[in-house]
Amino acid sequence: MNYKKKHILCFLALFISIISIAQEIRFELFIRDNCNNTVQKVPSFNLRKNGIDFYPKNNDGVVILKEKGVYELSTIYSDEVNKCSIENFGVIKDTINMPIIKQCLEPTSNPRFVGYCCCNNECEGEKVDYYANGNKRLEGYFEKGKPIGKLKMYYSDGSLKQVDKYDKKGKLIRSKKYKLKSCKKSN
Repeated sequence: MNYKKKHILCFLALFISIISIAQEIRFELFIRDNCNNTVQKVPSFNLRKNGIDFYPKNNDGVVILKEKGVYELSTIYSDEVNKCSIENFGVIKDTINMPIIKQCLEPTSNPRFVGYCCCNNECEGEKVDYYANGNKRLEGYFEKGKPIGKLKMYYSDGSLKQVDKYDKKGKLIRSKKYKLKSCKKSN
């Protein structure tokens, strides 16, 4: 009887260790391009936890993680670092928005253009861009791609990040930056 108990306990211990080793998280990131109404898998991005970086191998767009927890997500598509709380094993998919309003520089055009583009055209009129979670990302008034008056930028949690003040010709007069007070998950 004692011999059977030892075998059962050994089997249970082995079974539990195999299950815990086999559990993994497959994190995939997608980007929504609202200019073209498309969604694509992001082949390369970075997740960071406790100073350790995790990224897709072979640009396949999948990061394999062994631990649950809070990770910092960064991509070339956003200057924001988002906090991702991963609470379950299995396949986790997240989507970010490609900014509609972007700073653009066209050094080869004549005359050279430096300003803001909306879906690859010069921004014109009152414009607002949003994060995937619905919070504002950027808002301002533009003439021929140049911001006029106040240009407001926001963190993904909706708090104010920066306010730039421009004159009537689109020349920067002053800029004020605000610190992020708290970090919330942004989709």
